[in-house]
Amino acid sequence: ENEFKFGKEKFSISNEYGMATMNYTDLHRIYETNEFYYLYLNNRQAYIVEKQGLRKEEIEGISNIFKNALGKSYILK
Repeated sequence: ENEFKFGKEKFSISNEYGMATMNYTDLHRIYETNEFYYLYLNNRQAYIVEKQGLRKEEIEGISNIFKNALGKSYILK
């Protein structure tokens, strides 16, 4: 299972295999739905981040970071 940590300019993903850090500007696009964030690396690959378990304030903060970092490449569904 992946664990995500979100900062203002980059995010990290860690699991039993290791850890990786990426800048938001390296993402192709982000889709947000009521239940998930889809962080697209390209047209075919995406990290899926479940919102369940996040507090409302955390969701609002993460959504604002994505909007600021990706602009038109951030899509709210």
